[in-house]
Amino acid sequence: MEKENRSGDREENKQSLSALTKEKPTQSNAISIPEISLPKGGGAIKGIDEQFKVNAANGTAAFSLPLPLTPGRNEFTPSLSLNYNSGSGNGPFGLGWSLGMPSIRRKTDKHIPAYGRTGDEDEFMFSEGGDLVPYLEEDDEGEWGEKEYPDHDDYNVRRYRPRIEGDFSRVERIEHSELGIYWKVTSRDNIVTIFGRTADTRIADPEDDRRIFEWFPEFSYDNKGNWIRYEFNGLATF
Repeated sequence: MEKENRSGDREENKQSLSALTKEKPTQSNAISIPEISLPKGGGAIKGIDEQFKVNAANGTAAFSLPLPLTPGRNEFTPSLSLNYNSGSGNGPFGLGWSLGMPSIRRKTDKHIPAYGRTGDEDEFMFSEGGDLVPYLEEDDEGEWGEKEYPDHDDYNVRRYRPRIEGDFSRVERIEHSELGIYWKVTSRDNIVTIFGRTADTRIADPEDDRRIFEWFPEFSYDNKGNWIRYEFNGLATF
């Protein structure tokens, strides 16, 4: 009789344990894990895709912080960023800080710019594509030469391309009889940017404005009629 009672108690315990393990979670016994989320509203904090890099050759640190600009029509917005480099000097935003903006300038790693006074052509560098080299084409006889454009009385055009192709942009240097040298860059998305068409968007010798060292964007436009105009206040001269 005692054995039967013990076996009955065991069965009841098993059934009770089984019922506990199969109990469905309710509001009273469920464990809720708090979800961490960013605040909402006008003052919401959000990531802006900052990028940190270290140069393996010299150990300098570089940090890029894209500026959150209001997007324009058809997402046509200038690409600006606040850049830091531990190897750079003092800038307008502090030690090592500068404003990331596309530009075309003469290279100075091998020699100072000649500006055509010695007959040697200076090398140019595009901030968005690296070193620029003349664009060459092969003729019917198998000879390589620069692309020829129709002659104009007021200006002539010389085409360049990045030494290492990446963005597949069309880069043209325009030498105008009155405006001097400026640049036209057409991206693969058919966005045209004019660099340094007037003196306000150039860094040049104050005693000779034909000696231009760097060209900055003056305006951009796309194939849908959208425009971006850049204005500079007291661009530096040397």
